[in-house]
Amino acid sequence: TLLGHGLAEIAGISVTQKIEANEVFAIIPREHVARLQEESYFHLWDESRSEARFVASFDTTEEEVRKFVAAARAILSSESELRPRRVQDEVRGA
Repeated sequence: TLLGHGLAEIAGISVTQKIEANEVFAIIPREHVARLQEESYFHLWDESRSEARFVASFDTTEEEVRKFVAAARAILSSESELRPRRVQDEVRGA
């Protein structure tokens, strides 16, 4: 999936389970959880491992997925000092 492959390419994120549908399970650095949740809602599936469960619904657009992946890449990048706009704001034109 676009979401799973996009997250898997980000240094610091480890996809933990085979991607078969619209759910992606991945370990993300604990220090980035809150900031990523500002971008888009996801559930911490296993807090002890900082494993998140990301779900794309039937009405999630490719644009929303691409923007979230780009935001995640920027947040986890040690070289980036830019704070990306929230995915919801971008999609809504805020």
